Amino acid sequence: MKQFLFFLLLGVANVTFSQSLTIDKVDDFTGDVTRKTEYYEIGRSSVGRLHCAAVRIGDILFLELWTTYDQGCGGAVDNYVHFLFEDGDSYRNDKDENKVTCEDRASCFYVVTADNFAGEKTKKIRFKMSKGYVDYDWSGSYSISSLIAAVQ
Repeated sequence: MKQFLFFLLLGVANVTFSQSLTIDKVDDFTGDVTRKTEYYEIGRSSVGRLHCAAVRIGDILFLELWTTYDQGCGGAVDNYVHFLFEDGDSYRNDKDENKVTCEDRASCFYVVTADNFAGEKTKKIRFKMSKGYVDYDWSGSYSISSLIAAVQ
């Protein structure tokens, strides 16, 4: 009976505390890895919610961000994301790697490293697209570090 309870709790912990991958492929010829998490809500504001997926293509890691609020076009020159951490440190990325797209739910792609978020707890996120920025309060179930770890 104790073993049954242990495995039951282990299963619940695995479902509760792990990020799901929507893509998990390894190229048979090159060994290149492609992984992507599901989109998770990471921020809330009075006007919308910010969502994020971590993606790995080969050795490149990036965050794909989109919001429920119409902030404009993904891939625009002046787009940026700025993370403010609880200890007062911050990380800003000014290079949206996506091609310009102005469709509903346009995404932005930011190349990152695991070191950018190591040991950090996010407090707020300023997310700017072509129509302006919105400050989001952190609402994520998972840290950015844990999303990145899921695709490594």
